[in-house]
Amino acid sequence: MGADGTSHLKMRVRAVAEGGKANMAAIALLADALAVPKSAIRIAAGHTARLKSIEIAGDPRVLEVRLAALGEGS
Repeated sequence: MGADGTSHLKMRVRAVAEGGKANMAAIALLADALAVPKSAIRIAAGHTARLKSIEIAGDPRVLEVRLAALGEGS
């Protein structure tokens, strides 16, 4: 959790940050980890930055549980 109270999820991808390849790899990784289609995930802000805001379509209660499970693994 950040100093401002926001939650963060850290991930690494091997794709280069060129032509959106790293963003697409991050979306694919997150989609796989959350068991949602890639089309349900979009980068809302930070397309060219290291820190990004991500929007995920789906049932908020289900996503909250899945995200919490990811956070426990760190």
